[in-house]
Amino acid sequence: MKTLLFVILVGLSTQTSAMDVEQYLRKSGCFRCHSLDKQKYAPPFKKIAKEHASMMDNIAHIKKSLTTRPPIQVDGSDEDHVEIKVKDENELNEIVHWILNR
Repeated sequence: MKTLLFVILVGLSTQTSAMDVEQYLRKSGCFRCHSLDKQKYAPPFKKIAKEHASMMDNIAHIKKSLTTRPPIQVDGSDEDHVEIKVKDENELNEIVHWILNR
């Protein structure tokens, strides 16, 4: 019984955390260009997860994309990727984890 309760609580905690990250990304404007599973101006999060799931170096690549304003192409013109504002490394890790688990 205790094990079942622990599993339920961990599952609820993970679900709440994922919902909070999605809400944060929406507030940060990420969903203006990205969606969960459909192509918009930028690749959907599911495609990003599929492309970057196989190697640990990809975690660093996603972190860099989120925090350093790398150049991107939008409708044929060069722009800088929006920099996401995070409080600390743990928050950034949670966002990357959310993206990779789409």
